[in-house]
Amino acid sequence: MIKWYVGIIFLMLAALLLTSVYMLVIDVSSKRVEDYLYILGMKKDLVTKDYSKLHHISIKSGRYSQQLQLRAASTIIEGTMYSAYLISDQESFYLGESKSKKKITKKARDIAVKLNVQLKELHEDINTQH
Repeated sequence: MIKWYVGIIFLMLAALLLTSVYMLVIDVSSKRVEDYLYILGMKKDLVTKDYSKLHHISIKSGRYSQQLQLRAASTIIEGTMYSAYLISDQESFYLGESKSKKKITKKARDIAVKLNVQLKELHEDINTQH
């Protein structure tokens, strides 16, 4: 029989995992970007940056490789990872990444429409190692 305190520990871990999310909030009216981790209703590692102009959203692609160690053998998985960045006059902001070109392009296009910026073509210039 499972003790009651084990259930509470698992419940607390589940609440922590279910309420944790990375947030990037772009306020066009005040020309400010907030970047933080949202955990249990609190903002952690809040970084606020101002910008003068948003230029475009760029999607970059890069190769990745991942080595899996199994009991009987080892295998290497390779593929392409696509990352989206919002480019401003001062720096770039990470919007997300995906192994699916279609998925990250849709996400980037939706954000580009909301911010009224252009979506740039793909570039093969990053290497992502996992």
